[in-house]
Amino acid sequence: MAVWAASANQELLLLRSELAARRGFPLPENHVPVALRLRGELNAVAVQNALSQLVQRHSAFRTGFKKALGAHPPGLRDCLLNVFQRTSAIIPGMYVQCISSFANLPVEQKWLDTGQVSPDEEEIHRTVELEATVGLDAETAPIARATVLSVSTTEHILILVLSHLISDIWSVQIFQREFAALYSAYCSARLLYWAPPLQHCEFVAWEHKQIRSGAFDRQLRFWDSVWRAHPDALIWHKELPFAKVSRDTEMPKPRVRTCGMTLTPAESDAVRRLAKALRVTPYVVVRTALTVWLHFVTDRLDIGFWANFANRTYPGSMQMFGYCATSHVIFSKLSRGLSAHSLCLDIANATREAQENEAVSLAALWCLKARSWTISDTRITFDLWSTARPRHTQQDVEPYLARVGPPWMDLDVRVLAHQDVFEMFVTWNEARYDSGGVLQMARALRSLVAMITASDYSVAQLRNHFRTSAEV
Repeated sequence: MAVWAASANQELLLLRSELAARRGFPLPENHVPVALRLRGELNAVAVQNALSQLVQRHSAFRTGFKKALGAHPPGLRDCLLNVFQRTSAIIPGMYVQCISSFANLPVEQKWLDTGQVSPDEEEIHRTVELEATVGLDAETAPIARATVLSVSTTEHILILVLSHLISDIWSVQIFQREFAALYSAYCSARLLYWAPPLQHCEFVAWEHKQIRSGAFDRQLRFWDSVWRAHPDALIWHKELPFAKVSRDTEMPKPRVRTCGMTLTPAESDAVRRLAKALRVTPYVVVRTALTVWLHFVTDRLDIGFWANFANRTYPGSMQMFGYCATSHVIFSKLSRGLSAHSLCLDIANATREAQENEAVSLAALWCLKARSWTISDTRITFDLWSTARPRHTQQDVEPYLARVGPPWMDLDVRVLAHQDVFEMFVTWNEARYDSGGVLQMARALRSLVAMITASDYSVAQLRNHFRTSAEV
């Protein structure tokens, strides 16, 4: 067994969970659920072989975490401020990752027994969601659980529940791609030859070397200046009109739901045309719509909410399975006369600066330093990522992930780019938000995207339109 230091992201998750539990506020499980729909007759041996090869291929699957010898956590506030003020305080860290040379990931098969001849999609989703919320042991590798849910003899769903300590959304895409290829190969008795990928522990070693050398100091200064310039811009749970009020001492049990809508080809083309004209990405166009909507419902002119970045700038990390993603807040300054297209350009510049400084993975701590931290505070996140639907002659394998939200998510807007259209998904915790209000928000976002791509309206014009139409 090899022992490596934990990464900054891993330190933060482990420390946050431990200190929250000591205060009596256990956080929701930090799980990353993966669901793949397998069509056709199930080859259980091929499923097990494909997973076993992935476990051996990526060391993150064989990783568990333990407290570093002699590490005793200080008080919550002192610990967070210490990590914020001196990044090197995490080295040597309070936790280490223990990587085994071998780990077994057994696959459990279950039949969906609903008493119906053909179970509906909602029943399948509820069962998949329930499987994705069962806890995992962070000390024992693999910190994952695999289940095949058989809906019928020709339809099955592979549910892989991963700890966020060893995976992120980018890793999910790697898993989808590699599992589909391996499963197809084992079904047809073919061999696959892949070059060994960069291991996450190697990335962590590089990260620690960078921190020790002071290479991240510039990025630390950048984010500190950003937070100082926008001290009160972050949007919080209680400010949204459909938020359910709870006391700071409460941690509602998460009940995650996801609604999705597909933009028409014409709407998707309009987003692409505007993005091309402004030399921005479709991500920026949709994020602009969400920023304007947040301005409507909070009446703020300084808007900030979380965005996730892959943080895959290190050579070779694009094919690496592990937890690299980092979260930052992108801020926007609005005025009533500002045009939507100018706001697009401002958001594009802020996004570019954030990506240039994304290697610093402790952005959450600046938020904790800027205002008092309470367990019930939540973050609104926005992601844009693309997914492929791999097709194979032996077996159809397609992602089912869009309907499965992480159990720790409170409110998340995702845009998935397919070949011709964009799909927008809103995931929310029913214990924290009214479902009717969230669905109304999703419809408003779609309308705003259509208006922004149709003409360069000002923020005031957009606001007047929604006051008149009573969509917000």
